[in-house]
Amino acid sequence: MVKFESGVTRLTTKQRTAIAAPVVLMGTMYPVFRMLDSAFGDQLDGYLGWYLGLVTYWIVWGAGFSIWMLGVPRIRQLLRPRRPTIRLILLIAFPVLMAAAVLLLPGMSSQKQTIGVLLLLVSTTIGNGLFEETLWRGVYLELFRDRRFWRVGWASVWFGLWHVIPVSINAETVVDVIPMVAGSMAFGFYLAFLAKKSDSVWWPMIAHLLGGIVMVS
Repeated sequence: MVKFESGVTRLTTKQRTAIAAPVVLMGTMYPVFRMLDSAFGDQLDGYLGWYLGLVTYWIVWGAGFSIWMLGVPRIRQLLRPRRPTIRLILLIAFPVLMAAAVLLLPGMSSQKQTIGVLLLLVSTTIGNGLFEETLWRGVYLELFRDRRFWRVGWASVWFGLWHVIPVSINAETVVDVIPMVAGSMAFGFYLAFLAKKSDSVWWPMIAHLLGGIVMVS
């Protein structure tokens, strides 16, 4: 990074790209979700188009964008399993309990009508745990280690806002979207804190996965 004479640190090209990325993500993924829902929305109880939208999001943004920003070797380091401590176990238990509490909010629970839908939702928790943590925590942890606003605030707010797109596919009203967005923002702040504490994406990924399983159970 380049510094001005006054000591103010200038943002690098990658940092500026990461700051702009959520806006581009929202602008590109919304039409993708709508297109896929229009093409496959009647299949698998209405979940297939939504699921294919998430797969596209995982591949393009969770994997592709993250690799472009950090490179495969650094992502492997961030995803490398870390030895658990009692403190980390307690930190992971908190968001799992929070997910259980959020499930009690109106509009947050979902009815799983078939085994196929349930298996699809479980696989979704795995994909989200891996790819979303690599993107929203890994990229911003690595690029903004000394810039809390961008690493925590910016990434967490947009992490919550991003959920407007997939949730809106099956939501009947705007009110149905609000609980998921608010809960995801709060979860994002906590996962950013956990990523910084563990200096990795491994434990945020585990917390995200467990929280997701609670949400679809």
